Amino acid sequence: MTITLELTPDMEAQLSRVAQMQDKGIPTLLMETAQRHLRSDVLPETDAELLKIINAPLAPEARRERDILLVVQKQSELSTAERATLCTLIDAVELTNARR
Repeated sequence: MTITLELTPDMEAQLSRVAQMQDKGIPTLLMETAQRHLRSDVLPETDAELLKIINAPLAPEARRERDILLVVQKQSELSTAERATLCTLIDAVELTNARR
């Protein structure tokens, strides 16, 4: 099937820029976009990027070090350096959670 589209100059310019960045023609870009949109197993890029942020784990080493310091804190008083490290690690966890 052949489809004819009337594009505004602005839309044509945007499509042209995107097509050039991907080294494709506008018809190919539109066809691939339509195919991706119609596939039920592919998330839109914005959703995929958000899920990547949401599911990003705290680095295992940081999590391990934080957990060790929390155990030490329950058993005895932390040194000044240990307290500073624990605060930094807790801040990292909170920042990661805030991004989610």
